[in-house]
Amino acid sequence: MHRRCSHVALDLISELLERRTGLLFHGERRERLETHVTNICADRALEGAEQLFSLLHGRDRRGRALFAQLVEEATVNHTAFFREMGGFSHLDDLLPRLADQPEVRVWSAASATGEELYTLVLLLAERVGFAELEARWRFLGTDINPSVVASAEGGVYSEERALGVPVDLRARYFEAVGKSQYRISSRVRSLCTFRQFNLTRAPYPFKRGFHLVFCRNVLYYFCHSVQERVLTSIHAATDRGGWLVTGVSETIGQLETPWVRRGMCLYSRSGEVGGGVG
Repeated sequence: MHRRCSHVALDLISELLERRTGLLFHGERRERLETHVTNICADRALEGAEQLFSLLHGRDRRGRALFAQLVEEATVNHTAFFREMGGFSHLDDLLPRLADQPEVRVWSAASATGEELYTLVLLLAERVGFAELEARWRFLGTDINPSVVASAEGGVYSEERALGVPVDLRARYFEAVGKSQYRISSRVRSLCTFRQFNLTRAPYPFKRGFHLVFCRNVLYYFCHSVQERVLTSIHAATDRGGWLVTGVSETIGQLETPWVRRGMCLYSRSGEVGGGVG
């Protein structure tokens, strides 16, 4: 039985995670962090959180591996197909505004295991067809957790998760694999690129701006100053006339950012479009 983490060591680990990732671990999330730290100490035969912090603070191979493991275990990856459809409800209004773009670049900025980005592709495929998507649309999904990025690339989901997809779409875009598992079609997967990425590391390295960014249900893991920095960085990585979709429970109006609210969880680059949407 491993003893509980000392408050001092847990504070130091929490502060280190916040500095490097921008993620906050308060309240219930702090309790989960303590569980993850305890599990890692047991898994790696460490004496306790103090030794773990000492190793995490180092930049050698072992320290980097431990830090990656802690981030992987401590980041919450709750997501689902067709989650929060209010965020997708603006597609019909946005499609005409993107019609003149020779290439439309879309970014799911906290894509977890890929359900959000794949949902978007399915919705668009139903509206404009695969030929249009293959010709003009480019889709990127990023997440700080490398294991969920690998999972998104594979596109394999349990039967329970796949049940969130409407029956007709599941029949068209998924295939049964293994025992009680489904894989999203290779045609859908071929449209999507997934990469590991830390939203708090600016400036962003993208060479071309995005026209549509989904940044949903991740901002509330950051303090206000980091939220503002992330939103400003996303704005800088967005093309003129671009759009941002946030989570339905996330409001950014109280923050100092260049984004202008255009509807429920929908924002545009400031001063670059007229009127509302929807």
